Amino acid sequence: MENAARRFARNVLLAHVVLLLLVIVFVILGVRELQSSARAQAIDQARATQELLAKQTALGVQNYYESVRGVFDLLKPMQAEELPETPPGVQRLMERTTTRPFDFRHAYTQAVWHSVEGRVSLLFIVDAKHGNVLTVFGDEGDSYDAQKEKARQIAKQNLAWIDGVNDATISPFLHVGDEAGHLVAVPLGGPINKANHRVMLALVPMSRVEKKLLAEVNREDAMAAMLVDASGTIVSNFNPDTVGLNVLKDSRDPRTRAMAAKQMSAGTAATEIFEYADKIGDVEFEPSMVTIQPVSVLDQKWWLVISSRLSTVDRIVGPLFREVIIWAAFLIIAMTAILVSTAVQVIRGRVRLERMQHEVLNRELLQAREIQLNWLPESNLAGRTLDIAAINTPASHVSGDFYNWFELPDGRIVIAIGDVTGHGMAAAFLMATTQMLIRTSMPRIADPGLCLEEVNRQLCIQVFNGQFVTMEIMVLDLENATVDIATAGHPPPLVGSGEEFKPLGIDPQLVLGVEPSTRFPTQRFQLPRNANLLLYTDGVIDAQSATGERFSEEGLAACIYGKFDNAQAMLDTVLEAINDFRKGRDLNDDLTLVAIQLQVAPAPHDELVAAK
Repeated sequence: MENAARRFARNVLLAHVVLLLLVIVFVILGVRELQSSARAQAIDQARATQELLAKQTALGVQNYYESVRGVFDLLKPMQAEELPETPPGVQRLMERTTTRPFDFRHAYTQAVWHSVEGRVSLLFIVDAKHGNVLTVFGDEGDSYDAQKEKARQIAKQNLAWIDGVNDATISPFLHVGDEAGHLVAVPLGGPINKANHRVMLALVPMSRVEKKLLAEVNREDAMAAMLVDASGTIVSNFNPDTVGLNVLKDSRDPRTRAMAAKQMSAGTAATEIFEYADKIGDVEFEPSMVTIQPVSVLDQKWWLVISSRLSTVDRIVGPLFREVIIWAAFLIIAMTAILVSTAVQVIRGRVRLERMQHEVLNRELLQAREIQLNWLPESNLAGRTLDIAAINTPASHVSGDFYNWFELPDGRIVIAIGDVTGHGMAAAFLMATTQMLIRTSMPRIADPGLCLEEVNRQLCIQVFNGQFVTMEIMVLDLENATVDIATAGHPPPLVGSGEEFKPLGIDPQLVLGVEPSTRFPTQRFQLPRNANLLLYTDGVIDAQSATGERFSEEGLAACIYGKFDNAQAMLDTVLEAINDFRKGRDLNDDLTLVAIQLQVAPAPHDELVAAK
């Protein structure tokens, strides 16, 4: 009996040791997998934000230099000879009445200087054949003599390059005293006359470009910006010790040099993860996520490099998994002690708590969805020769898609559909904001394109963490069977009049919430009197089958071939085709459809609601 008890005890202990070892192994593997997945998601989110920031900053750099060249092009004379020497009598008069030499070139250069002042530190005209500085303007802190001497030094050091200027161009990176930057050069006049080759030059200090465009990026502790010119020379960096080095030659790691050469050759943007440290010259760079964005600067291709340290992501993800490991260890100790009753009570209490939290969360999500549904129109437009039906199915509990229709004071019908990037609560908040902007702007503006411009300006003022909106607004004139339509990156509606449906030939435009100055033209189309229209969001054509195939625009157009009794029948046909195609696979994006039928008596059907 005693031996059997010992044997039983030994077997029980051995079984628990084996179970404990298995639990430890599975917990470690699970924690590592969870950590890897969470880290990848955090990096993906940071990548999207960083790429958008790189595009916007690169556009700012490009516009900065283009604005200087634009002033030159706008004000330069047609021929260099149109800047003659000042007549001797006028010259003597000006010398007696002013302390600063004056001539016609001076007056012309002064007009240009007033237009570019603040963006450049020195503006002057050079006789490219002899290197003579004909006139000069500079910052108020320098005297005229100092300005002219600086211009002479620049002309002397770069005379060969200046003499070869045949069109608007930018110089290699140069240092002038305590300033570093580039010369923007434009030849004055028409075809180059070697005997009278005059060039206007502007010194653009890199410090002003940094202060205007790169300072905000470099102010972030975990993010930095670097500007590289066409030769691979670093012309701006958060660490000034690297300025003047060449990424193609001075990087210690061949992988960095290979990536730089590849992207400079391809001329495209890219984002790479560097899990290792690297050195450029004597400066060491931590493991980072690096985004390379091309920048067109006059006739050259520069590169904006924005990097963010991976340690920032690890600092966010690390503490979470340290807590997970601590709790896993606590669970293992509890199992080793065979505190079954205590463990059961803990598990039961945890289940009850999670059930209560789940119920509270579900109630809040249902309330959010109910509020969202109240934004959508509830019924058809009474008394109009127009039948309309719609559905909105969220991929999660709440949707980032929206649709709406209402009547303008002049009797025309406004129909809008839109799609906010992503889905969930963040997309729903942006959707509600956009809905409100449309309802308040369109009755006042009454033009789809102008309304989109107003909504775009308002969204660009707000901060939505890199989200943007695709939208389409159309205004139906039922009396004349015309439609005025404007789009912001949204797929065109399908139009049919009895057989096949084809996309309306509208011109694509940029999405909302990216560039506040974007213009959205309104286009007018004549519709058949019995036209059917179908508006949809990306969730429709991006629906996937069990094998991962997309439903696609072709699949959508094919499933609604023919005539329909009413708009609801058209909608039901599309939904049936999508459901057959998915075969039970979950939606990966919100799905929204609006079906419209002209010149029919509204058919009775259930009250229009959005699918929950």
